[in-house]
Amino acid sequence: MLTNPLRSVLLSLEADTLPINTLRSGQIMQAVVQGKRGATFLQLNDSRVALPPDSALIPGSTVRVEIVEEAQGLQLRVSVPSAAPPHPEPVGVLTELLRQLNALPVAEDAEALLPADLPRREDTLGPLLRVLLTRATLSRDMAGLAALLSEAHEAHALPSALYSLFTSLWGQFSAVDAEGITALLKRLARQQRREARLARAIQTRQISGELEKTTPDPRALLETLTRSESLRAFLRQGKRLADFDALAARILDRLSGTQYQNLHGRGVPYFFLEVPFPGDSGIRRAQVHFLEEGGDTETPPGKTHVIAFDLETEHLGALWVTLRVTNKQCACHLRAVSSGVIQALRGATRSLVDALDGAGYENTRVRVSRWDGDRVREVIALSRRFTGLNLSG
Repeated sequence: MLTNPLRSVLLSLEADTLPINTLRSGQIMQAVVQGKRGATFLQLNDSRVALPPDSALIPGSTVRVEIVEEAQGLQLRVSVPSAAPPHPEPVGVLTELLRQLNALPVAEDAEALLPADLPRREDTLGPLLRVLLTRATLSRDMAGLAALLSEAHEAHALPSALYSLFTSLWGQFSAVDAEGITALLKRLARQQRREARLARAIQTRQISGELEKTTPDPRALLETLTRSESLRAFLRQGKRLADFDALAARILDRLSGTQYQNLHGRGVPYFFLEVPFPGDSGIRRAQVHFLEEGGDTETPPGKTHVIAFDLETEHLGALWVTLRVTNKQCACHLRAVSSGVIQALRGATRSLVDALDGAGYENTRVRVSRWDGDRVREVIALSRRFTGLNLSG
């Protein structure tokens, strides 16, 4: 029953879908409207409560939920907080973050970017949205961090074992030749299970304990470095501690956003990473989405492995590249914005086929087409296809 489209919505509880055993009459809580216009819902404990299509509640807005007892049983009264004006434009944390990122045009569909299990808080949404919607500074920040750590190591202010671990982990992401990239992608593909485990740890706020069980990754190692008293004393003496803290904060924010994006992999085979190529590589952005569609564990030849590359290079500009591999059969689709780049890529088709065949694929097919450069739309479309994936473009 809709008592006021902008003030209150009354919903009946259904025993087979809602956690009625954990709810009682008179209970009051806050929730964030999720979904998109016309298909909004609330996440209540472990259950999803659908809102009426005409509720006029805006995704991202915070609402007041009250459990009331009616003749037909327990019901939810969902309302805009009383402090809101009669005809408010509810501004939730998602909307506010999009405003800060100058990305309000994607607000209506932004919920599709978010993993269902990601808490709708600023400390989780912020890193994720910054990874997906802003240009990376990760490679530059990592290079700056490496320079500071090198000086600290030479001054014996950083243990050699810790410095060697950092240089080893950083080196895994710094290969830019074709063979190095292929090796990198194969290694990262093998990490899918580990990343899914880390994603679950993030959801349950047990990330520190989970990281202790595994080989340190860049995020865990960076957290260790920020706690090194000898390193901080050295940097403080050289008046560079503030620079170090700023670098560490930006890098941790970026790596956290990557791990939050991997929450999408809890229900489907999915893995995301951002590769921090060195500044002189000519690659300004390199984000990679690994997916799997079709088939099942009993018939691996039926599976299609999909790798979507979200790229921007110094000479080619923005590119969206999709590789689809089924039983070693490879189809590659390159999309570019510039007519000159499209022409150049078409001229290099034979070389691309040879390179992919040389990487172990068979019967490789390559096609090139024009793209409007809207990478946010691509990521949103990709996020919506986690069920029945299809990235053929």
